[in-house]
Amino acid sequence: MSRIGQPEHIGNAVVLLALDATRSGTGRELSVDGGQGQVNVGHNWVRRVTAETSSSVHGGSG
Repeated sequence: MSRIGQPEHIGNAVVLLALDATRSGTGRELSVDGGQGQVNVGHNWVRRVTAETSSSVHGGSG
């Protein structure tokens, strides 16, 4: 994404959920995260942070 999410995007999501047309949607997840969910797809940052933390704690090189 080339832009950062804005506060009104949250409002737009609330309006969407309040519409009569969406009242039958059950068991759905609506992510309003400014595109961060798409940025991190396929990137295992948890593994990298854990490895770096372990290395710095134990004095290793990685």
